[in-house]
Amino acid sequence: MKNKELTTALAFLSLFFGGAGLHKFYLGNYLSGFLYVIFWWTFIPLVLCVVDGVKFLNMDDRQFNLIYNYELMHRLRVESHRTDSLLHAPPPQTRRKQSSISKTQELKELRQLLVEGAIEESDYEQMKKEILRR
Repeated sequence: MKNKELTTALAFLSLFFGGAGLHKFYLGNYLSGFLYVIFWWTFIPLVLCVVDGVKFLNMDDRQFNLIYNYELMHRLRVESHRTDSLLHAPPPQTRRKQSSISKTQELKELRQLLVEGAIEESDYEQMKKEILRR
């Protein structure tokens, strides 16, 4: 991952050596760097380098990482999502194994809870739909 110090160095490369495409090579964009080298005599790369340099100076770390370190940011997002799903998963003792208890048995137990008054009619209907949906 690149940080703010490196984006400053990148802006320096762009502003002072941009005509040679050094900042593009540094970013791993070899085709653009090669085009900068080929067309240096037109002064078009010099104009683009100034634009790139100003852009790098105004860019924060998050923006830079989203644009130039997108693979790393994607991997971090996937790991974060995986961690969140593990944190919000119900504990193993509350999950029921479908193979050990049949739907019919679950419905009977649920009906018994309704009869005993442990749950209300609306909760019963909701849980019943959930069992049948699985």
